[in-house]
This record gives sequence, C-alpha cells and structure tokens, in this order.
Amino acid sequence: MAVPISKKLHDWMLAQRDLASNGPATAKALDYSPKCSAWELARQRRLEALATLLAELDIAQAKLERQCETLAAERSLAERERKSVPSERPLHDAIAAALQVARDVDRTR
Repeated sequence: MAVPISKKLHDWMLAQRDLASNGPATAKALDYSPKCSAWELARQRRLEALATLLAELDIAQAKLERQCETLAAERSLAERERKSVPSERPLHDAIAAALQVARDVDRTR
C-alpha cells in the first residue's frame, strides 16, 4: 500500500515542479524531493525483491527438509528389512558340510 501512495506523491511532485519556475526555493526543493522519492522507490523495490527471494528460499528449504525426512524414513525401513533377513551363514555351513561329505565319499572309493 505504501508504494502506490509514494508513487502518487512522486507523480504529484513532478507535476508541481513543472508549474514552478527554476529559481525559487520551492522549485529547488521539488527538484531534490523526486530524487529522494526515486531513491526510496528503488530501495523499496530492492527490498521487495529480497523479500521475494527469501520467501523462495524458505519454500526450497521446507522442500529439502521434507525430502530429508522421507530419505531418513526410507533408510530406517531398509535397515529394518536388512536386519529381518535371515542369515546366510547356516546355508554356507550346510554347503560346506555337503562338500566335505562328498570329499570323504570320494576318498573312500
């Protein structure tokens, strides 16, 4: 709301400057004021641009945090699944025992 009001004031001051002659103090003050108003408008635009960028960063950060939470949950699930898988050690032991028996049988022949 402040930007439209300051723009109206700026436009009005420019119109008043056109009515004033170059010499009087009023004209000098009006010459200075639009510059300040223009600087203020430019400053306001920069601040609005920064605020927009900060809002975009907040959105991006929230998205990244959700992705991290999802990854952490998936990692936890994968870890639980890995722990619930039976060990392959008994299978290795059974294969080793079968091979040993096969060697023993071959030796006895």
